[in-house]
Amino acid sequence: MTTPSEQHPKTWLGPLEAVARLATLGCGLLLAMLVLLGGATVTGLIPYALGVEAHVPASQIDGLRADPGALAPGVAFDGDVGLTLTGATSGQVALSMLPTVSALLFVLAGATILRQALRSAMVEGPFTIGVADRLRRLGQLAVIGGLVHALIVTVTDALLFTTVLPSGHDGIAWSFNFPAPTIVFGFGMLAVSEIVRHGVHLREEVEGTV
Repeated sequence: MTTPSEQHPKTWLGPLEAVARLATLGCGLLLAMLVLLGGATVTGLIPYALGVEAHVPASQIDGLRADPGALAPGVAFDGDVGLTLTGATSGQVALSMLPTVSALLFVLAGATILRQALRSAMVEGPFTIGVADRLRRLGQLAVIGGLVHALIVTVTDALLFTTVLPSGHDGIAWSFNFPAPTIVFGFGMLAVSEIVRHGVHLREEVEGTV
């Protein structure tokens, strides 16, 4: 004789769906606030109180050096140098906000799809075409969205770079960071989606032969 707990095993789908719902709501609110703040700042309605940060390769800054004794002998500056623009223009503010807006849109879309997948699993069951389709969309979003976001960050950093050096300076700095964790997660979701889809087809074939 089975107990009620054995007939209805404990599942985390409900709490996970609630977390995804809160993440969707939180990202939506943050995105709305950021868009309103950015729009009001760019149009000049309110001053931008925060400093805009730009990254410039150390090799592009002539005469960059530390005070004597600050670095060990034979050590020089390398990588990117962070610059804070306290008197940023509206264009610089817009460029600095674009990566954050892109990230929030990325997370908002992912949380929405994940919530739909969890709700579908709770209502229809985990091994359905609906769950497989939503997991596939989540994987596609992670792969494509991760690359697009990384490209946006690269372009905005490069454009900000051109605004902090003298007008006669030649060249532009490109620094693309490949989103490996996001890509791996995306292909993992695509694999899980195909596993669920294959399981659905096998179950339909077995039920059709009975």
